[in-house]
Amino acid sequence: MAHNLERIAQAKKDSGGKIDRALDVIAVLVLETGNPDGVWGEVLKLLHQVRTERTTVVAPATAA
Repeated sequence: MAHNLERIAQAKKDSGGKIDRALDVIAVLVLETGNPDGVWGEVLKLLHQVRTERTTVVAPATAA
């Protein structure tokens, strides 16, 4: 679990503060659940859903 928290800390440094709040939430979820793989899986699933929804909404407007 420590490795995952180190990765989150590094991502915060690399992002220049742009996604600190999101990474903090992920860190808390990892600590609360003790299941970093499950947290990452859920986060990736949610991000994929948002991306799919945005693509679906934007695509028809671009074609018009």
